[in-house]
Amino acid sequence: MTPRSKRKAASTRQEILRRSRSSSCGPFGCLVDCCASSGGVMRRCSVATRVPSTAVVMVLALSIVSCGPAGQTEGPWQSGMPQPLTIKTLSLPTAHAGSPYSAQLTASGGAKPYSWAVVGGDLPAGLVLNQQTGAITGMPAKLGTMTITVRVADSSLLQQQKSLAVLDVSVENLVLTILTESLPGGSPGVPYRARLAAAGGTPPYTWSVEEGSLPPDLSLDPFTGEIAGTPTLEGTSTFTIKVTDSSSPAASVAMRMQGIPSSVAR
Repeated sequence: MTPRSKRKAASTRQEILRRSRSSSCGPFGCLVDCCASSGGVMRRCSVATRVPSTAVVMVLALSIVSCGPAGQTEGPWQSGMPQPLTIKTLSLPTAHAGSPYSAQLTASGGAKPYSWAVVGGDLPAGLVLNQQTGAITGMPAKLGTMTITVRVADSSLLQQQKSLAVLDVSVENLVLTILTESLPGGSPGVPYRARLAAAGGTPPYTWSVEEGSLPPDLSLDPFTGEIAGTPTLEGTSTFTIKVTDSSSPAASVAMRMQGIPSSVAR
């Protein structure tokens, strides 16, 4: 550096120090005389940035500050600094095997948009994470609990922020239940068909008549839950239907009384 450059740099440093006595300074520079003539209104201010060198670099920047009635800045200078990036989701809802699942990961701070990833463990089979939206969706097939580590990253170009969270995803069975509450009536000599329905547990199901009996000439398909045939006698039959799922070692059981009333004979 030439003697002339040194004198100019020293003069510039002294000017910055003089102005900084009435300015709001941060770790990287000073907001110079921003409110001296603003009359307590918001205005744009120039920023002088210091570097640890014999030279002084002047960087043009814009900052919006709030000025008090005496021409003083209100609060420290923190122009453009984002809030810390944090994952807000603390737990995930329980998933049920064979049923659609949807859960939303959320975050705050940093610079949007965010990008999401599973960086530890694995999601249950059948579930996927949308890297753009943070949504976990799908239809899980296997029971159990998986522990995953999710990461969110913001889109800052200057200093990208990242945050991690450890979450459990549990897949359970819904309680096995017979959904069919009643059966349609039938008539002697007229083909009859009705299908029983169940939900929960772990399909496939196995159907059976636990107590009582179906009307003569009607039968229950153990795999489909369909009652079919052509009844020959008039009357009402009462019986207990049982359904079991395919879980192992224990099976869930739900029972309900059902009847097939016959209409008046022809």
